[in-house]
Amino acid sequence: MSLVQARADLVTAVEAVRAAYVTATGQPLLVDYDNRDSVSQHEQHETWLAVNVKFVDAYQGDLNRKPFHRHIGVLVLEANTKEGLGSTKNLALLDFFYTRLHGRTHGIVRTLLTDMRPDRKADGWYKRNVGVPFWFDVVVNIP
Repeated sequence: MSLVQARADLVTAVEAVRAAYVTATGQPLLVDYDNRDSVSQHEQHETWLAVNVKFVDAYQGDLNRKPFHRHIGVLVLEANTKEGLGSTKNLALLDFFYTRLHGRTHGIVRTLLTDMRPDRKADGWYKRNVGVPFWFDVVVNIP
């Protein structure tokens, strides 16, 4: 299925950037994917990253016998820092990630330029988001 492949390609790209981040900073980085709750927010004290692959829309791209089906989505990166510590760590983390993810091809997925999302506070965490829009095409065989 192309949705599974697109998600896998994006996760692979994020993991490659995560490895580069750990190498560059010498610090481990916890990443929580698609609402799995793998990061215990009550026990965690260091900055961490939540990653969500959101499929937003799709449409038929042409009327040929083998039309392409374009899928559109957003890779949401959410940097989380304990409240009261400022936004510098969040911004530095997002800078490191989004500059290596946007405007590129990752497997079947093509990413576009990043947009900033409103920040928020929840459960003692300051959360700052960026969205990396993406798209990919699937050719459909119509009998």
